[in-house]
Amino acid sequence: MGARAEEDNSKYMQKLTGFNLISVVNRIPKGTSYPLPDETGDRIEVVRVELPEGPIVLRKLSSSGASVDVLIDKQIIWRVANNLFEAQPLSLVRLLGIDPLGKARLLEAILAYTSEFYICFPGRMEHIAGNTVDKRGEQYIIWLPGEPHEHAKLSIRDYSADISELPVFVAVYEALEIKGAPKLLADKPNVEILRRHIQIQTALYHIGVQLGYRVYFRRKDDGIYLNNVPITEANGIISRLDDVPPFADNPAALKLAEEIDIIWFAEDGSIVAAISVEFYKSISVSVMRMLELKNLLQKGDVKRFVIAAPDEDRAHTISVSTKAFNSSLMARYFSFSCIEELFSLCRRRGLKGVSEEFLDCFIEKI
Repeated sequence: MGARAEEDNSKYMQKLTGFNLISVVNRIPKGTSYPLPDETGDRIEVVRVELPEGPIVLRKLSSSGASVDVLIDKQIIWRVANNLFEAQPLSLVRLLGIDPLGKARLLEAILAYTSEFYICFPGRMEHIAGNTVDKRGEQYIIWLPGEPHEHAKLSIRDYSADISELPVFVAVYEALEIKGAPKLLADKPNVEILRRHIQIQTALYHIGVQLGYRVYFRRKDDGIYLNNVPITEANGIISRLDDVPPFADNPAALKLAEEIDIIWFAEDGSIVAAISVEFYKSISVSVMRMLELKNLLQKGDVKRFVIAAPDEDRAHTISVSTKAFNSSLMARYFSFSCIEELFSLCRRRGLKGVSEEFLDCFIEKI
């Protein structure tokens, strides 16, 4: 039973990425036009796909003979990918909002011509001023990778269930100031990457504190201020590891642990997770550091070695972590989108008393 549950959880954690979307669209023959599903007589064709990150250029051909090229940039592609989950209908029109060029409808249509995506028309419950209004007939896209249809042929899926849409989560960060920028920039030369790194790091700090953990925040990052308070003085922070087991009597392990961005300690002193926040180029170095740290500790001293990385770096993280030399680490992957989803949930709902199994719903086993 346990093995089956673990298998199902692993399947659930599989994530659609922008790379997947770009790749499947690239398989649609270029220069061949296909009818749009709106019965206007308009058609669509793929003009250009730039691998691996995009953009995609689609051409809308109207029944009157006019045509317009529409660029779907990588920001849109990744936003769509981050909000598409298996067997859950998604309206790109509602997701992308104001869209004068009709990018949402065009992207929905071209995806529906690929084998894993369908057009569907679910019932939708809309909540207005305490009243529920039944909306029907709106077009949605649905991802069904386990039930592929013929490629380059549009497919409409019968979908009888109703959906009730809730507002998407928003991750709101406190006032963040980086007063130690020169020292921090020595490690992270790009200011935008540095700020994103620290946002994720502080989100992990808040998650840890909310779930009842004491949190080590990398000492080199002591130039960070949250609401004018140094991070080293924030609630629940462990500022030093040299007197904390299992590092107190292990100088070599201590040196490596001090380079970890976030370490969560449970009330009993056990280490729930050691988490490194990384981007593409530094993931390999971080995995090697964690492997070295694991080899210096006793089995079970650290329950989870975790790489927190952008959603678009998932494939690279898995590739690096599963190489023969690194496979013994049994690393885990924590996507930025999952971190911010959990962070938002913690801040909005004040989560308490949850188990580590709940935490594992957000962290992917590799």
